[in-house]
This record gives sequence, C-alpha cells and structure tokens, in this order.
Amino acid sequence: NSPRSGRNAVHRVRLPANPELSVAIIAQLAVQAKRSPKKPTDAQFGKLVTGTIDRLHDYVDQLAAGELNPLEFGGLARSELRNAHLQAVVMGRNLAGDLSPAELDDQLFAELVMQEQDQYLRRFIADIENGRYTDAEEEVLKIAQVKQRASYYAHRLRGTANDVMVLASDSTDMWAWHQLTIEPCDDCPRLEAEGPYQGDLLPTKPGMGRTQCRTSCGCVLVRLRDG
Repeated sequence: NSPRSGRNAVHRVRLPANPELSVAIIAQLAVQAKRSPKKPTDAQFGKLVTGTIDRLHDYVDQLAAGELNPLEFGGLARSELRNAHLQAVVMGRNLAGDLSPAELDDQLFAELVMQEQDQYLRRFIADIENGRYTDAEEEVLKIAQVKQRASYYAHRLRGTANDVMVLASDSTDMWAWHQLTIEPCDDCPRLEAEGPYQGDLLPTKPGMGRTQCRTSCGCVLVRLRDG
C-alpha cells in the first residue's frame, strides 16, 4: 500500500460524518492546496511550534493589558491552534512520504484533534476566569504562568505530526522510539526498550500528552525502513 492509500483508509474509519468547518478555514485550505509541499525539515516544524507559541503569548499580553477578556482570549487561542494543527497534519503526512497539497481530509483530522484539545482549553479559560492565575495582592495576571501553560498547547503540535506520520505510512512499517532527553520521564525509556513497534501497536506517539512528560516529550519516532 502507498502512504496515501494507507492514510485514506484511516480517515474513512476515524473522521466524523458531518464536521462543522468555517468558511475561513476552508478558504485557507484552498490556498494551501495550490502549493506543492516538500518534505518538511526539523527547522520548519520548529518554526511552526515557536510561531504558534509567540502568537499565543501575544494574546496573553493582550489579556494582561485588559485588551481581551478570558473568553476572547480563548477564541483567539482556539483559532490559532486549529490552524496550526492543520499545518501539523500536512507536515506529518509529508514526513511519511505523501507530498500532496493540503486537502479536506487534513482539515477534518485537525478538527478531531481540536475536539480533544478543547476540553483542556476550556479548563484553562475557566482557571483564568476563576482567578487561579491572578496575583491576590496586586490583582494582576501572573503572565509567566499563563504563558507557560499556553505553550503546552503549542507543543501538542508534535503529537499531531507524529500521529499522522505513522497513520500515513504503510501499515507494515516498524517504528523505533528514541528518547533524546537527558532526564526523561519514567515512560519514555520503557517505550524505547519495548520497541520497535508496528504502527498500529504503538502505545502512543511523542508529544501527544499521554506520557508522564506530556506534550514536553523530547522523543522521536524513526521508521526503520528509512534507516
């Protein structure tokens, strides 16, 4: 099976029948479809993550300055993350070898990710509204703490790209989990030692938030046939 046929088979099973897509996102998808994507580099993916973090931090600064209320901040954060996850989906399948432009399936998969992430984002907004991040004495927002938590949502982009990279690859491909951090969590060395894995038997993927290090995971997946 080609990476494309493998990916489409996954999407037929996992995608919702009638997702709600905004006109703006569909328009963005159409623009991206005119491009000819190439296999992304680590630097390009890093730029996606850091750029998303920077924009989320800008929204935090506006929140602290009183230019946004928590609900407005949440709306902007959702929009930013939705667009970033779309790019991460495309990059993930590009890494698997499917270099076709962005298409509707990519948007639908990004929507699935956002459905999962929205429960955490809602808690974040509620914590801001309830004063968890407000200095009790000075009655100001604890900007550094809010920015740190906002960054976790951007780091989840790695999980999306890794998930799609595996799903878009051949179902018989084997994957090695490599932990690169000096002080890994308890889960990652075990995941490395128990590999390699066939794609559908991977317990999770780095950055998906399902290890003790959550979205801060510094591990990578290596497809064995790539060497």
